[in-house]
Amino acid sequence: MKVLIFGATGFIGKNLVNKLLVDRHEVHIITRNKSKAEHIFPKTVIVHEHRFTDRQKLATIINGKNAVINLTGENLSAKIWNESFKQKIYNSRIETTKKITEAIQSVRSKPEVFIQGSAIGYYGNNPLEELTEYSPSGTGFLAKTVQDWETESLPVYDLNVRLVIVRTGIVLSRAGGVFPLQLLPFRFFLGGHFGDGEQWISWIHIDDQVRAIIHLLTHKFSLGIYNLTSPEPVLQKDYFKAIGATFHSPSWFHKPSKILKTLLGEMAEELILSGQRVMPHRLQNENFDFKFPTLITALSNLKNA
Repeated sequence: MKVLIFGATGFIGKNLVNKLLVDRHEVHIITRNKSKAEHIFPKTVIVHEHRFTDRQKLATIINGKNAVINLTGENLSAKIWNESFKQKIYNSRIETTKKITEAIQSVRSKPEVFIQGSAIGYYGNNPLEELTEYSPSGTGFLAKTVQDWETESLPVYDLNVRLVIVRTGIVLSRAGGVFPLQLLPFRFFLGGHFGDGEQWISWIHIDDQVRAIIHLLTHKFSLGIYNLTSPEPVLQKDYFKAIGATFHSPSWFHKPSKILKTLLGEMAEELILSGQRVMPHRLQNENFDFKFPTLITALSNLKNA
């Protein structure tokens, strides 16, 4: 397949590109910094430099590709939230997706499948219920952002393009994402949970994240919303205890909610002190085989990575 990826230089994107190359797909990426991308990826990756200012150029790049995958979005934890950064988080998702969707609408040779990145933040803070792809949306800034993000991709449904929306949980990797930050305090024997530790963490190992995307890419009957999380969500206090046990460092230094809220405000409320118990029912119904279905197997692998 000719696969075009937006957001390929992120840590999920890098892993996805490498796996697609192994599977002998023709990989195209769109980036704002061509020289940086060419340094990161093998020469077999076809790099297109584009800043979304030229709609016709974007359409030309998309035209004739078998698949388009959109993984773009500002890093939520890149800095403490203020109104300006929240707007950047929002625009980086909504505006980019809107432009990609409009380009797909305009091209003559449309992709067979469009995989749109999303997040389990869609469900908001839900400490009690088990959440599936059929659960309603939640409330809050992130929930609203994700709802609007997904909505921008929906017009491709009317174009005979197979739309797959992937709601991703916390992706565990030593090479990127939030896990290296979570692991850092344990190196100084300061590991521990946040608040009361009763928040649910829905996670997925990077290998399963990539394998799930490729499963949805290549299975022609996969359509609609999918939760990309492991089948074993855990409470935050148990999550950090498992990290401590795996990396031989105690999980004891617990951070009170009041201090976090004072320091980080809304960011603490939505990113650190909230949680969702999300299940990947649709992947399981399609008999997707998780390589790392439990937290212990995932952490053991990451310890040796």
